[in-house]
Amino acid sequence: MTDFSQLGPYDDAWVVLFKNETKFLMKLLPEDYLLEFHHIGSTAIPEMPAKPIIDIGVMITSFVDADLKIRPIMRDHGYAYKWCDERGPGFITFSKMDDEHAYHVHMAVEDHDFWDCLYFREYLKRNPIEAKTYFDLKNELAKQFAENHIAYNAGKEEYIKRITEIAKRELEEF
Repeated sequence: MTDFSQLGPYDDAWVVLFKNETKFLMKLLPEDYLLEFHHIGSTAIPEMPAKPIIDIGVMITSFVDADLKIRPIMRDHGYAYKWCDERGPGFITFSKMDDEHAYHVHMAVEDHDFWDCLYFREYLKRNPIEAKTYFDLKNELAKQFAENHIAYNAGKEEYIKRITEIAKRELEEF
């Protein structure tokens, strides 16, 4: 059984897992409510050690439609629902885990601040020194907060905000 709470070395299989789960979701969910799929989080950054949880960002047409049309389908296929609004405007997260794989499917509308994560991802992909700095931070926080994922995530927050702001200034398109 995989330990989803521990950082591990980068695994090329993460890209394949993202692609396969995205294909599954595209067949499963009503396409009228889906705009884009993105591989996000640390598993989307080549060579970045990460917790082996595949984060998928899904751009949706509306939260109301997602709640009415998508939520029941996801529930029926083993995904747990959560409305996330601890760090700003809310968005939807569905989680699914078995012995070998874990997925977090995050859903937000097109103009939502959630999508700033794409700037962060792209900046780290293009800046290996900054990616190493982020890994060092994650590694230190993982040691310090091994049993407290809330504190672990909170410890990354300021760094992520700072790099995202730099990325928004420096990256015109990606």
